[in-house]
Amino acid sequence: MKITKRMLQAKGACPNQVAVFAKEWPRGATVTLKNCERAAKLGLDVHWVSNNLLPKNLDDAYEAQRKPLCDAYVTQWQSLDAAYEAQWKPLDDAYWAQRKSLDDTYDAQRKPLDDTYDAQRKPLDDAYDAQRKPLDDAYWAQRKSLCDAYDAQRQSLDDAYVAQRQSLDDAYEAQWQSLDDAYDAQCWQVFYQIAKGV
Repeated sequence: MKITKRMLQAKGACPNQVAVFAKEWPRGATVTLKNCERAAKLGLDVHWVSNNLLPKNLDDAYEAQRKPLCDAYVTQWQSLDAAYEAQWKPLDDAYWAQRKSLDDTYDAQRKPLDDTYDAQRKPLDDAYDAQRKPLDDAYWAQRKSLCDAYDAQRQSLDDAYVAQRQSLDDAYEAQWQSLDDAYDAQCWQVFYQIAKGV
């Protein structure tokens, strides 16, 4: 079986996939194990190829052989995802526990300042903005130092969380990509076994 750019376009293949295929095989490609292995590395969609280029009986055979591979892939992915969640959750819980303590301290320090401000501001509001301005200035000067201290403490906490989460995310992505690549390679091998005689 030989696959060409024109065949892919005629079946409505994704332009990006057609471009990748045409760059690698400008004159088309015969279905060989080597070409199927290369197609897997290029990220070409074997499921689309089988569904659109093989006769229905062969596509059915492909899907039947792919199913246990897909089931195994999903099982491994779920295990990887569960392990990721298990590692991520305590990190997230620790972050929010520390964040809550920081927020609570900030709110507790801010409340009497707000209460005093509100109490003093009311008669000034009644008198006019001119009397209110110096009080506002004093309030925001005090509030700014409190906000700056809060932001500084939170930034340190946020940075540590992001750094820890990033390494966890990177490890998860690397494991997932490896699992995904292996699955695609297996699917292309199944496709080759079915399509090589066409």
